[in-house]
Amino acid sequence: QNSDLGKLRVLVVDDDPDILSLILMILQSMGIRDTERAMDGEAALEFFRSNPWCVDFVICDWIMPKMNGYDVLRAFSADPSISTIPFIIMTAKSAEADINKLLELGASAYLTKPVSIKNLLEMVGSLLE
Repeated sequence: QNSDLGKLRVLVVDDDPDILSLILMILQSMGIRDTERAMDGEAALEFFRSNPWCVDFVICDWIMPKMNGYDVLRAFSADPSISTIPFIIMTAKSAEADINKLLELGASAYLTKPVSIKNLLEMVGSLLE
């Protein structure tokens, strides 16, 4: 385990409590202890408005009720205080056009669902380089 991982703060956004729990469990098994959760995009933005501290990166589902991953990503990109935070989108869609749109909007990377532990480990590792 990388000792730097224990210092990271991560926000995970997903409307599916099982996937949310799985991602948090994987992150914690990697040594990341400081995790926050939001059940939808509105809750994610509220988290940033109401917390004086920020996170080192965000893992956000693409398809959610109320406010989807696109909308959250747009809001992040438009706010200079959080626009530099790496933003990973999780999606069941893997069409190149969809992925390109996410990256154009400012996503740092994407994870295809079902999320594998190996892919998540590699993604987090690449963000730390």
